[in-house]
Amino acid sequence: MIKIALCDDDNEQLDNITKYIDRFITEDNMHRNIEVESFSTGIELLNRIINDVTYDIIFLDIFMPMKNGVSVAKKIREKDNAVKIIFLTTSDEFAVASYGVHAFHYILKPVSYSDFELALQRVIVHTDNTDENYTIKAGGTVHYVPVHTIEFIEVIRKNCYYHLITGEIIISSEKLSDIEDFFLRRSEFFKPHRSYIINGNCISQSDNTIITSKTGAKIPIARATSKKFLTNYMNFKLRKRGEKFDK
Repeated sequence: MIKIALCDDDNEQLDNITKYIDRFITEDNMHRNIEVESFSTGIELLNRIINDVTYDIIFLDIFMPMKNGVSVAKKIREKDNAVKIIFLTTSDEFAVASYGVHAFHYILKPVSYSDFELALQRVIVHTDNTDENYTIKAGGTVHYVPVHTIEFIEVIRKNCYYHLITGEIIISSEKLSDIEDFFLRRSEFFKPHRSYIINGNCISQSDNTIITSKTGAKIPIARATSKKFLTNYMNFKLRKRGEKFDK
């Protein structure tokens, strides 16, 4: 789940960006849920954050009454250093000020879909590439594994086999259905077959039926999911370069 906060005193702008997010989800085939909350003032947003509500991404207007966006961002940073802030502004003169609050990006108004799409692609890829440990329970042992080191997961006799890029295999009695939401909400993981989840960064090559991992493993692609997998994987590779695949 990605939680996004939109903060702008212009209701029309809020509606437009909400529509942009809906379009983004539809056109980019992201394997994730996105939850959006909208605020018309920075004070409303700060009250939510003060009450321990966290967001992954905040789109924040700079020119707002009572408390401008830069001031709001400074207060946010007192509570949350991790959230990605993207400023919305009518002038690039605030670009320098945005660095002072560690803003991820800024978009000039009026916000076009192409500018919004590119910014959201970049922030999601950046978020997905941030190292994170995943907890695997294997018997009486708990393993803390960096997500990027998981090459693929396969199901064998109701057990999940975690194949790591180091060659190590960790066997867990977890069900794939219990863990797939964690992986498939990240843009780099794919489910080409009901018994497999694979890290797109670990794919060497693929055709319509078989994926070859960088360690040489062969992972089948189900006929029913072949077209969807290939489209999503192509989009994933191009998003990393700030491009887009026309399906």
